[in-house]
Amino acid sequence: MPRYRVVLIPGDGVGPEIMRFAEKVLAQIGLIEVIRLEAGLEYYRRTGEPYPSDLGERVLEADAVIKGPLATPSRGGYQSITLLIRRLLGIYADIRRFETRRARLVVVRESSEGIYSGIEGVVGDTGIALKVVTRRAARRIARTGFELAKRLGYRVVHAAHKATVLRSTDGLFLEEFYAVSKNYPGIEARDVLVDSAAYHIVKNPGRLGVVITLNQYGDILSDVAAAATGSIGLFASAQLGEHGALFEPIHGTGFDIAGKGVANPVSALRAAQYLLEHLGSKNNDQVLLEASRRLGEAIDHVVWGEGIATPDLGGSASTQEVGEAIVSELSRRLP
Repeated sequence: MPRYRVVLIPGDGVGPEIMRFAEKVLAQIGLIEVIRLEAGLEYYRRTGEPYPSDLGERVLEADAVIKGPLATPSRGGYQSITLLIRRLLGIYADIRRFETRRARLVVVRESSEGIYSGIEGVVGDTGIALKVVTRRAARRIARTGFELAKRLGYRVVHAAHKATVLRSTDGLFLEEFYAVSKNYPGIEARDVLVDSAAYHIVKNPGRLGVVITLNQYGDILSDVAAAATGSIGLFASAQLGEHGALFEPIHGTGFDIAGKGVANPVSALRAAQYLLEHLGSKNNDQVLLEASRRLGEAIDHVVWGEGIATPDLGGSASTQEVGEAIVSELSRRLP
């Protein structure tokens, strides 16, 4: 019998093409009930509503949420569904792991405040945005990053900041980072200016280990890291909140390649891997932890070992071929 309920939203653009493989692997485990919900632009065009009326209730009742990219109209229509889900879940940490043959790097992004708090306005001919950094949120994201480093075996953790200029906000963040670091004597704590962090990610991605940073910086550094370590189609985001967790590919809808069979399904499968890992760790469920590990191995074996890859990685395989190869490889590895 299923022990966990997971809400899955296929999304827009390439979303349905890649998320069906995430759905397949979750179903393979046998302990998860996948609750499929439609939402987004295509759903809006069919129904006149961006999402079902019970979306909020379903999201909050679930043990986790996994979704594909969702489109938001630039003019009118409806506001971001992704932001709605993040607010419902009280998301405060966005963890993006860039672990490939080239390097191992993790960006841990505080995502509840900062310059993206949405506190802004126009006074006369001047636009003003307020950057909010609280000690509570800074401590929480620092603990999240150090705990992750400890679990994944990273020996170095960096705080990326601009405290040389923004002393009241970034300076406060840096103070809390070093205060928290004292609880992790086996991990070396360092700090780096955010522009230097971007440089090092391009030149030597593995040098920084785990990077803990504020909202806007993490947004930018994550895309730099994706380009430096492989392809944006390889990576997923694990977002932790006070009321739940959300997992998704880090890329957008990709309307320009939707339906062409060239989208990389690995990002969706990584999202499923991190979801299994999260539920396994949270519930001390060794079956899910082992399934997560074996899914990661299956992805690496197919893409790097057998060279079955989509065009973004220089390969010639289709979305279907890569996805099915990974699902089949996982089936062989599961007990």
